[in-house]
Amino acid sequence: MRESPLRDAVVGFTPLRAIRRTLIPQSVRDRIKGLWQMDEKPELSPERLAELTRAFDADLAELGAWLGANLSTDTFKEMARGAPLNWADAVPRPIDNL
Repeated sequence: MRESPLRDAVVGFTPLRAIRRTLIPQSVRDRIKGLWQMDEKPELSPERLAELTRAFDADLAELGAWLGANLSTDTFKEMARGAPLNWADAVPRPIDNL
């Protein structure tokens, strides 16, 4: 969905929810919602993807060190879907940013 402060304010205003659902048919609400839906999925540029990968890899490496695992954007799905990490036995490391 595209951003819309006006739509978000109207949809998020709880007292209007019952009124909207009672007085406005679902088909009309769906048509209106369609005005804010994107036709295509947004894509990241290769430069932005590389920037995000670097940022997440740094955080994942630190988290992996705490958990005793090799975490990165390349290995995250595999590690998350694999056997649970035995993080209770990982060597404790001080938290650098606190």
